[in-house]
Amino acid sequence: MATTIQVTETVKAELDEIKSYKRQTYNEVIQKLIDIFDIISEDKELRGDVLRDINEAKKEIRQGKGITTEQLLKNLGITNDV
Repeated sequence: MATTIQVTETVKAELDEIKSYKRQTYNEVIQKLIDIFDIISEDKELRGDVLRDINEAKKEIRQGKGITTEQLLKNLGITNDV
């Protein structure tokens, strides 16, 4: 059974950025985040490393250093026909 949740436009935009492919559902994105959280919650050393890497990646994205998933797939010669 599905339910509705409310998120801000900022959160929605961030969820859109996390999507692995264009038609991925928000449910799948949120589940992926929960799975990642569960993994890093179990390992304190990993948690510190992951959080540091996430913060660094967010900083690089804000500076325009990142590429989109579509660009990465194109660079790797992978089609995204989902």
